[in-house]
Amino acid sequence: MIRSESSGAQGIPNARVVAIRHSNNQQFACVTGPDGRYEFEPLPPGTYKVVAGPIGSYQPDDSEIKLLGGTCSDLTLSRPPHARIAGKVSSSDGTPVPNLGVVLIRSDDSWYLTTQTDRNGKFMFDSQEPGQYVLGLNYPGRADWFDGGGAGTGVKLPPATLFYPGVRDRSSAPTIQLASDEKLDKLDFAVPSP
Repeated sequence: MIRSESSGAQGIPNARVVAIRHSNNQQFACVTGPDGRYEFEPLPPGTYKVVAGPIGSYQPDDSEIKLLGGTCSDLTLSRPPHARIAGKVSSSDGTPVPNLGVVLIRSDDSWYLTTQTDRNGKFMFDSQEPGQYVLGLNYPGRADWFDGGGAGTGVKLPPATLFYPGVRDRSSAPTIQLASDEKLDKLDFAVPSP
């Protein structure tokens, strides 16, 4: 089956799928049906790279499968989110701030995810959906901070004390617009030295 992560289990019809055998680059092709499912004629045993052509602006990720003789296999081609928000937290003198709680919040407060800065003060939220976000820090450390993630109406958010790019009031924090596959890697914070 070929499906878009945003379409859930709904398959994508009329997509061309190619299985390329590693040992000799032999190619086998088929097209997905109305439900997004595809089926090749019996393939010789071997390891295959399975790719799908672009469907409009959507391009599923490639996959790999090892086939044994006399067996059937199911392989779903999809594309998880590839967008990323990352940055670095440094004190005002440029020293990295390690082990600091960072929270990424959907601007409508329906979802959040936390992480911590590494020893170099860097943080990253990889594999994110496109959308609008606010980025917050637990700086200085609050006892009521909590790690994890959550979603849904009325979800309780970790109590960030500083928001990107360094404002204390969330209403003053700019909304970060993240597009599909966009990599925003320079969302850096400069925090006051303790």
